Amino acid sequence: MILKILLVIGLFLLYFVMKARGKEKEYFYLTIIMLIMREMSVPVVGSITPSTIMIIAILTGSFSKFGGYLNRQAAYIIVLMFAVLLGLLTTNFAFARVTEWALLVSSVVVISSQCQYFIQTEEELRNLTKCIVAVCFIFSLTTIMAYHGFADGTVIYSGVDASNVDNYHASRIYGITFSNLVQIISVITICLLPSLKIKKKWMEYLIIIVFVYAALITLKRMTFIAMIFALLYYLRRQVEIKNFKVILIVTTLCVVMIYMWWEPLMYRFGIAGFGTGEITDHSTQSRFDRIGYAIDAFKKSPILGMGAGYVTYIHNGFFEILGNCGIIGIAILFFKFIPKVSDMYRGNPYAVATILYVVTCFSLESAINHAQTIYFLGFFLGGYYVSKEVEWMNEVEQSELS
Repeated sequence: MILKILLVIGLFLLYFVMKARGKEKEYFYLTIIMLIMREMSVPVVGSITPSTIMIIAILTGSFSKFGGYLNRQAAYIIVLMFAVLLGLLTTNFAFARVTEWALLVSSVVVISSQCQYFIQTEEELRNLTKCIVAVCFIFSLTTIMAYHGFADGTVIYSGVDASNVDNYHASRIYGITFSNLVQIISVITICLLPSLKIKKKWMEYLIIIVFVYAALITLKRMTFIAMIFALLYYLRRQVEIKNFKVILIVTTLCVVMIYMWWEPLMYRFGIAGFGTGEITDHSTQSRFDRIGYAIDAFKKSPILGMGAGYVTYIHNGFFEILGNCGIIGIAILFFKFIPKVSDMYRGNPYAVATILYVVTCFSLESAINHAQTIYFLGFFLGGYYVSKEVEWMNEVEQSELS
């Protein structure tokens, strides 16, 4: 307990030390890297990640300058505060549960705003992307290590031999993280790889192999779907620059790996009712039940919802927000969380990554309830807003030169 409190204090002090040395931006990058650390339970505060502490440290330490960015998002914060107040007045939940849910949702706004504050140039955006890819690579690599028996310091969900391919429920590997949800995020970051412009192609191949292999051994259906769309986008970018060698190598590697895992994957989709229309999977059925619970909460209070934290782990972020914040909350947050579809069609990598995240990890999983996963939506959105600003600046520079 004392060590955890010392860590909290230490991370706060580290920010002010780095700020005094003019290294606030480096501290911001460090908050992303610290996402590899699991949530921890701190007395009074509750369950938080080291990244949570560091985000709050940045927010409090730079509020005089950073506040301007938050003011643009004031409406979103106000709605969430209403949700907190309503939750405290109308439910018997503990204060920690109510505020934890609201803070997780509002963290998306705060993180995306922090990205706009710290990242202004194309090179800095590339550094942001490198940090995201590096964290996801560690997630995926430790998942593979756990699968092959190096489980020290990792968590194997089922508690049985996860390397037994014949046991389709056993292969749910968590790796260094607390949830195999991070593998959805890892494969989504494949969309960002072309923008890194990696000169050594073997490194790019290695990253894709690790991401795809880790995604397959988790046997998560949404991860597989996200992986297919991310790979299609990646290959589309290669077609645009006529890099047919990369297309051939990546396609061959991915087809071989998918073929190796085709039978367990089809089993996972089959028990969810795909192709048969009959759901025999408890996990799938419970998701429908939880969504029904959120809809009932929304019907009781459609305008403001039942309050933050009233419904949780719904496996659908939009229904969860509807149940907790009502029409007002979903209307505002919906427009905040979704990039322009036109930017996705144009091939903006962060727009594609964000929409793919929303469709899979946010809409069909319980990412909204985990700091380690919901923070990535903030970073994806922040990268999207920054990329739009960088595009505008480049257009201005080109017009001035002409």
